[in-house]
Amino acid sequence: MEPTLREGERLLVLKKNYSSSHLPSRGEIIIFPDPQEGGIVVKRVIALPGEHLTMFGTQVFINGKLLSEPYARGRQPTYLMGTLPKGKMWVLGDNRDNSADSRVYGPIELGSVRGRAVLVMWPPPPRPVPHPKPERR
Repeated sequence: MEPTLREGERLLVLKKNYSSSHLPSRGEIIIFPDPQEGGIVVKRVIALPGEHLTMFGTQVFINGKLLSEPYARGRQPTYLMGTLPKGKMWVLGDNRDNSADSRVYGPIELGSVRGRAVLVMWPPPPRPVPHPKPERR
């Protein structure tokens, strides 16, 4: 998640129970179990259930509209498209060239999310975890 978060930082996480009737906001940084290796991973919500996702080169389009991602870093191109099924969302790391995310393990279940990162607690001083302003749906 660099440069947004750095290795070794400790986060304050608000527990969240997302579902089809209670979705996260695009751009939120969430915590969930690693689908491949166990442990916990931190990624950013990119696309929500029912949305059409297209990744073309280094650009991400949601329902045909270019997603503004000032936090994203990386030059490695990705080419894919599809519509997310009910109950699933697409997550990506901010450091796209060095991130195992939905490009590797596919969409994640809404119900697998343990919470939303809100504050970097360590090292001091504490600082808020930056989240883009929620967009209107």
